[in-house]
Amino acid sequence: MQRNHKLAGVAGALAAALALGSSPAQAVIDGPQATGGSEWVFAAWGMDAEGKGVGYVYDLDTALTLESFIGADVATSSTPGTALPPSLTKPYFQGALPQFASFQALLANPMDFVWNLAAAESIGRSRVVSTVELQPAVTPTNNAVKNFANSFNFFSAAAATKGTHPQVADGVAFDVREADGSAYPGPSASSVYGQNFDGASSGLDNAAGPGAQLPLVMFWQKSLLSSQANSAGGFGALSQDGLPVVARMDFGAQGAAQLTVTAVPEPTESALWLAGLGLLGLIARRRLNG
Repeated sequence: MQRNHKLAGVAGALAAALALGSSPAQAVIDGPQATGGSEWVFAAWGMDAEGKGVGYVYDLDTALTLESFIGADVATSSTPGTALPPSLTKPYFQGALPQFASFQALLANPMDFVWNLAAAESIGRSRVVSTVELQPAVTPTNNAVKNFANSFNFFSAAAATKGTHPQVADGVAFDVREADGSAYPGPSASSVYGQNFDGASSGLDNAAGPGAQLPLVMFWQKSLLSSQANSAGGFGALSQDGLPVVARMDFGAQGAAQLTVTAVPEPTESALWLAGLGLLGLIARRRLNG
């Protein structure tokens, strides 16, 4: 799967965002500038038989915004918490991805696609929560995190004009093309999103293929000062009660695409836990036989 290019098409995306003013209020995918942070947006993309990009965009049918999920921000001088409140019920989201089969039907190979999930906030300092397939080798700078949020904002604003978004609050678009510019979620010459927020952070990969289970990671600015723009920002994986928070995209018993966002034990912890149970069982059997 191709990687993303440098930030392009921002002016066009901004024009698209401004054009939304004449659309119904419920048509807009609430972006990072919304009070309480943005909605959660699931995106996927792949190639059609002609080698051209096809995208899918769905803002999740959930009341959870960024802030209601990870909490309100704290002072910029403080480190925001990455632990979710114990009161948040798991799974945080579990549901079908509407019209995903229609998106797959447009691909050259229905299973050759990648996906990601993200939400952002840019009132005050920028905070972004995203799936991460590959952690950046170098901590993103404060300016890079700001670009993450801007990239998400331009993309979500443009995508809000596609598919069913102009009619319903939680819309879906399954046939977004590279020609749609900023609305296209994948990497292209005119997109502003893709697998690393349009190149805002070298080495970051926020997308993976079907069946993947990806951790959710928060990125934040440590300073809003222009003199600190190129200094390291912060990032950390989300957790709840010590368990990592993940997003998993797979196919149910009937073959329908579905997304689950929840907290689960680490694979290594699960293995140790199961091994521990086996050891306890062996000890119990020996005691019974001896």
